[in-house]
Amino acid sequence: MSETAAAFDALRDEYFSVWLRYHPDLAIEVGVPGYAHLLPAQSDDELAALGGWLETLVVALEELDYAELDRERQIDLRLMFGAAQAEHRELLERDWRHRDPLRFLPVGEIYRLTQQPSDDLRDALVGLLESVPEYLRLAVAHLRPMAELIPPELLAAAVDEIKRGRCYLRELEQSPWLRRSCRGWSQIEFLLGQACSALSAFGDSLSSEIATRAAGQLGCGEGHLRLLFRHRHFLEIDPDAARSALTQALETSREMLSLLCSEMGLAPGDAWRHLGAQRIEPEDWLGFCWQESEGLEAFVRQTGLFSLPEADLNIRVRPSCPRPQRFATDYVADRKARRGTFFVRASGETNAAAEPRSRLRARCLAGTWGGSHLLTFAADDAGWRLPRRLCAGGGFAAAWGLYLRERLIELGYLDDENRLLALLQRASSIELALLDLDIHLGLADGPQARERLDKLPLTTGSDLVYLARHPGSAVAGVLGWQTILDARAASMSRERDRFSERAFHDRLLGCGPIPLSLALPPGATDAKVPAPEAVP
Repeated sequence: MSETAAAFDALRDEYFSVWLRYHPDLAIEVGVPGYAHLLPAQSDDELAALGGWLETLVVALEELDYAELDRERQIDLRLMFGAAQAEHRELLERDWRHRDPLRFLPVGEIYRLTQQPSDDLRDALVGLLESVPEYLRLAVAHLRPMAELIPPELLAAAVDEIKRGRCYLRELEQSPWLRRSCRGWSQIEFLLGQACSALSAFGDSLSSEIATRAAGQLGCGEGHLRLLFRHRHFLEIDPDAARSALTQALETSREMLSLLCSEMGLAPGDAWRHLGAQRIEPEDWLGFCWQESEGLEAFVRQTGLFSLPEADLNIRVRPSCPRPQRFATDYVADRKARRGTFFVRASGETNAAAEPRSRLRARCLAGTWGGSHLLTFAADDAGWRLPRRLCAGGGFAAAWGLYLRERLIELGYLDDENRLLALLQRASSIELALLDLDIHLGLADGPQARERLDKLPLTTGSDLVYLARHPGSAVAGVLGWQTILDARAASMSRERDRFSERAFHDRLLGCGPIPLSLALPPGATDAKVPAPEAVP
């Protein structure tokens, strides 16, 4: 190992040991032990210290000789550099404590802690619950003076999340499994009740004094969007160019959807109604998902589409209780056991008596061997490197999902019903990407964004919250899908008879879920998303 590589490794390890103290919620999400009893930093002193640390980190990374690092460390360095730059700017210009009441809510951390319990479950749970009342009192102190900066849509989402969170905590009080897992239950029962009361008081403050003044913009503005494109998504693209590419992709998708509807004897407006006609009863969901997962696994092995990771997949019914929006994942991985669990929703979580068959199949595709389970384990150790799990933008999974569904259509794996859903999902993803741009460029306010979402068949209110809180991610997903298509076409042209689709996919998946301009080698595509520069 070179001296520069050793210096980078030490800096990387120090960075995350410090950074995760300020973001223990994300440590829970990625399975890093030792932080589960903590809530995210929110005091002025803590965030001032974080800002100073990020500034120091940026300088230290700039001083390293980038050219002396191997490719894996170069990728990690760029991810860390970009994340530090973006977060430092956000702390200075867009302090989340004055704009996003959702980030104060602790229920997501508790949910993830119980979803994948650790050996110190009781101590971690007690630590979290004890912190909740004071944490939420401080939250009100941050939000009240700056209420005019809070978007009404995020405030409404927080109030709804509080209601769901209280229901969730009450469900935990009645959980036989949790009672068996934690000694001294009377203390936990008391702390759960205390946390429920604190959530109620926080919700009352949001609904009364703060809601009357909440008038913030849902978007972050063009300057900040460009910053995130560059440093989080590694997109060197002008918003107008992105809009042009997205509009063209939407027109093409609509044409394909119209053609398929014509072949099936449907009017385009009847596509979603047609898909909703064939439904799976809740008691059949688990068996159906196992069947779909095993069918996809067998198809991939038969076709050699990509290498399947050596990791067990389990499918389980999730306990019937309201889930929080934060960390509300359907998939949880256990790295040590090399096992992932895909959770099927329990019937108590939805008002519908059944779910459309095609939509349930699509969720299986996204959560098992075609999506979450594959993306978690396909890169082996590289995929678990903390820069790739914590510093990458959120576009790769969406890009891969769009791309894989397209290949499965071409290979004949999806029948007409599921081709129809795949094209609807594609069109909806592109519409969301266009709305992503319009929200953050100030071309669509909250009510206008809601009106546009209401016209799309595959979206919910949580999509608006996601777009507001993750600027550029929807755009990165769609442009990433097009980048994969371009890279595949370029590889086929360059390699001709030597082209191996499996090798192409394995190279792509082997870096982990990182921005595609970092995953693809220089010259892999002629697309508008270039390879990274040699120096951060």
